[in-house]
Amino acid sequence: MVSVRRVARSPITWALTVVLVIVLGVGLALFEPWRLFTDKTVTEAAPTVAVSGTPKEPRPLARGSFISHEHDTSGTIVILRLDDGSRMLWCVRFHVSFGAAQLRQG
Repeated sequence: MVSVRRVARSPITWALTVVLVIVLGVGLALFEPWRLFTDKTVTEAAPTVAVSGTPKEPRPLARGSFISHEHDTSGTIVILRLDDGSRMLWCVRFHVSFGAAQLRQG
């Protein structure tokens, strides 16, 4: 009978362990199984700028909707011009299905 110590010291055991760890790491990175249990929902209003105590609504410059290609995507995108002259990209009811190509938010 072969002892556990002898099997653990075998080069084949170490090689198989390294291959298993690499395959597991690549599999986790590619398929992201934790995405089955995660979802992010953000709810926030459009920005306002207070001038003389009266909040002013930003002016929309352009509006469009998302197009679904590889993954189901829906929602509206609005470019807002704030009173200070800056612009802001605002996503309204944006939703994208999880897939290999993820939207990275940071």
